[in-house]
Amino acid sequence: MGAVNILDFFFFGSYRALLTADQKTYIISGIQAVSILANIAVCYWLIRAGYSILSVQTASTLIQAAKFLLYRRYVRHHYSGLNQHYDKHHPYHLQQTWDALTHQLTGLLIFSSPLVLISLFLSLKDASIYAVYALIFGAIKMALQSLSQGMQAIFGHSLSTNPAQTRHNFCRYNRLFMCFLGWVYTCTGLLLAPFIQLYTHNMTDANYHQPLLAILFLFVGIIENSRIPAMTIIMAAGRYKATKPQALLEAGINITCSLCFIQIWGSAGILLAALISFLYRSTEMLHYSCRHILSLSFSRPLILWLVIFITIAVAISIGWQPISNISVHNYLDWIKLSLMTGLIAALPFSFLLLLIYRRPVQ
Repeated sequence: MGAVNILDFFFFGSYRALLTADQKTYIISGIQAVSILANIAVCYWLIRAGYSILSVQTASTLIQAAKFLLYRRYVRHHYSGLNQHYDKHHPYHLQQTWDALTHQLTGLLIFSSPLVLISLFLSLKDASIYAVYALIFGAIKMALQSLSQGMQAIFGHSLSTNPAQTRHNFCRYNRLFMCFLGWVYTCTGLLLAPFIQLYTHNMTDANYHQPLLAILFLFVGIIENSRIPAMTIIMAAGRYKATKPQALLEAGINITCSLCFIQIWGSAGILLAALISFLYRSTEMLHYSCRHILSLSFSRPLILWLVIFITIAVAISIGWQPISNISVHNYLDWIKLSLMTGLIAALPFSFLLLLIYRRPVQ
């Protein structure tokens, strides 16, 4: 399982960085889609044929490794003059490398520490419960982050050529993203309980019905992912060094509060610590991107945040009772419920987007 991450770090990362900078994320998405489909098909066949989990994981790793060959072939064909060897005498050099690495390491510390702390201070049952919810909300996070793929390169180019147009485009992108985020987490809040009931139906090792954890995960997810537009513009502007102290402070708040709160509230304390640190960092990112990069008013995006949060809360409060009265016996029932919920939940956020999308930038 670790081999996939090792291959990704040492071989795939540089190719993805090059293609992203050249605004060719569709190549990355295409190769990823092919590898995922191939992985699903091969693993399904091996599992049905009775092969061991080691054989299945080995096959999955080999399929992931094959991505490297596709990246390498495309890059060598389309960037024939690319010098892939480091030359210390070359006048160009990468700046803020260690600052960017610091951001990566603080993120690794924040997002990897919860299960470790729960396993050390609580129990493996608590870790299992936390892992199930983290798996669901991690997938939602990846779906939202996919909306920002390619935007970093686009904003990076426009910041150096047309700052005024960048402000205009960022405001529209932020409004669209926040409305989409509101719709996603409204659906999540309404559909999470029936999904957990189905997903853990045959799991008898622990009680996976944890309403408090679900609510906290929902709050943490909303606050954390609301920073994605601001984070995209900060990375596009290359402000790694200027924002490094804030990243270190976020990690410090998160770990310190986690160690204190886990003794009092258990797994809920871990999420409460994340909520506090994310609330600080997301607000700070929005402030920095507006004031120091785009020269925009900080109040309007902040008001949009509050409007989206209130709309989510109201929509979930109204829809909770009707959703709870619908019986869900299998995944087909849940998919039908999801389609109906998604269509209804889209109405308030679509109306809100129509009101604000073309408003002037200030």
